[in-house]
Amino acid sequence: GSRGRFRVKDFTSLIRKVLLDAIGHYRTRVSTEYAYPVNAEDEQWAVEAWARACRDAGVDIPIEDAFVRMITARASHVRGELKTKARGLVELAYGLQVPSSQDERLKNRNKVRDLLTRLAFTYADYERRSGIYENEIIQRLINVTWFANPKDEGIQYQRYFGKCMPIPTIALVLTVIENVLDEWRTGEREDIQFTAKLYQAKYDRHLYELERFHDKMKRYRIIPSIQTDLLNQAR
Repeated sequence: GSRGRFRVKDFTSLIRKVLLDAIGHYRTRVSTEYAYPVNAEDEQWAVEAWARACRDAGVDIPIEDAFVRMITARASHVRGELKTKARGLVELAYGLQVPSSQDERLKNRNKVRDLLTRLAFTYADYERRSGIYENEIIQRLINVTWFANPKDEGIQYQRYFGKCMPIPTIALVLTVIENVLDEWRTGEREDIQFTAKLYQAKYDRHLYELERFHDKMKRYRIIPSIQTDLLNQAR
């Protein structure tokens, strides 16, 4: 590879096959277990992904540092691809358009402020605040990101999704929606990168809020039924 950095195509076809499969396993864990693995955790996940890919291919190839680096680099790709898919869909879902007057700019700004207040953007009807975590943009983003075609990870690596949509997946989708809305806070779109530095804490917050709401409403099974619906409608 250039300047000592390896690329997938630099390796033999067997290693390439195992590497691509390991990347798939790793990316899917990022999507379904925790979106910001760091330090020892991301390397451990890479080693486990490699072992699983070797097992599936019926081979035993020792993992090398170069492979670990290539696999762990993919976490930010998952988040970046989600952002690319999210921007247009989120703007459409909440009716955000380039303002042609000061009035429109203020309207956008006020709308975004309201949407970002106390999780309003997650509601099916955000003006009346009914149906928390049921806004249809959540389903739409899940579908286009993980379930749109047979090569997508929700289909290729469906065992990670289990029988209902994992809470970390929902949290990641909520975080990217928040990122797109943040871009419109002034009433006009200003680019804000979907980086770990800016958004890991917000992701952790969504995880916490989802778990807390689930615990509080356990007997009504609200979160489990949302999780089941999201997965059934994605598949």
